[in-house]
Amino acid sequence: MTAAALPRPIFILGMIRTGTTLLDRLLSATPGTASMGEVALTDRFFRRALASPDVPPDLATLARDYAALQALAGPAQTTIDKMPANYIYLGWLPRAFPGCRIILMERDRRDVAASAFESFFDMAAMNFTFREDWLAQKLDLYDQHIAAWEARGIDMLRVSYERLVTDPQATLAEVAAWCGIGPVPDPDTAAQPASIRTASFAQARQPVGTGSIGRWRRLAPLLPKICIPD
Repeated sequence: MTAAALPRPIFILGMIRTGTTLLDRLLSATPGTASMGEVALTDRFFRRALASPDVPPDLATLARDYAALQALAGPAQTTIDKMPANYIYLGWLPRAFPGCRIILMERDRRDVAASAFESFFDMAAMNFTFREDWLAQKLDLYDQHIAAWEARGIDMLRVSYERLVTDPQATLAEVAAWCGIGPVPDPDTAAQPASIRTASFAQARQPVGTGSIGRWRRLAPLLPKICIPD
């Protein structure tokens, strides 16, 4: 398959618990668009490649291996990869996948922290979610990382979780237009994915709603340095 014939990849990324799974579900209901879930290939590739900083990463190999995974998604014109941690490689994605679309999910950091804190992630992989000071440091480093790449002119679309759930139709229309797909079906009738293997599985299967906005208030006594009232 030629590069021109390959599906265009959309990367939905951001801090954990920002709504990447929700946006993936809604966008992948669009005809010609297929969700690949959270693809670990990119992270594994760069962890190996960047372990040898004197050797430039073989981006052609990454693109080839990624295309093989895209082929498994069927005859889609566009594929969606919702691996949140791809934000780490924000500067590499456009080089490895020319023409890709990058969507950065954003959410009130207090809700991000509260949701992560009560999700009971695997300690080995997400140890920063178990202490407030570690969470605060992670959120600060994340913001600095994104700001640094944005200052370099990385082309990406910021999508607010709060706006997505309060005005889903308008938000999805803007996202679809930017990605060159659409129209996106009505969020209330979007098909449910066959399986969701992330901490968002329960919420992502529910109708789009605003019930998760401001939930940080319940955990404010446990996260007093992050969950500060306006």
